Amino acid sequence: MAIEKRKERNESGMDIYTPFKEMQRMIDRLFEEFPYEWPTLSKSIDEVIAPMDIFETDKGYEIEAEVPGMSKDDIEVNVSDRVLTIKGEKTDERKEEKKGARILERSYGTFERSFTLPDDADPEKIEAKYENGVLKLVIPKRPESKSKKVKIEIK
Repeated sequence: MAIEKRKERNESGMDIYTPFKEMQRMIDRLFEEFPYEWPTLSKSIDEVIAPMDIFETDKGYEIEAEVPGMSKDDIEVNVSDRVLTIKGEKTDERKEEKKGARILERSYGTFERSFTLPDDADPEKIEAKYENGVLKLVIPKRPESKSKKVKIEIK
């Protein structure tokens, strides 16, 4: 049995390792560009995150946004050209004085999230409710968009 040297090129003359070399370069570039610092718990302006859950029901859509520490006056909800925008600004200031020590802490931040509404959503009838740090939006579907079941006669 003869030992045959491994071919470095395929039938077209291309180096068989080229796709793998390119993939390695892409992975290296991904890690080079990856952020060196992970977000911390202390958020500065424009870094407040409002986690949101979106649900579809038979009657419409629901969005629940977690915005703890804000009041309903700190939050603004708008719809323009079928784009729903939720934005808010958090300002928190705490002062404490104990046994001659004075502590003053401030945190500020804003957030903005936008969603394109589905074609069957009715932006004119959106309802918003804020309670216990959760903003809940109910976006009804248009009545004409609800699917009808039609029986088709087979001939």
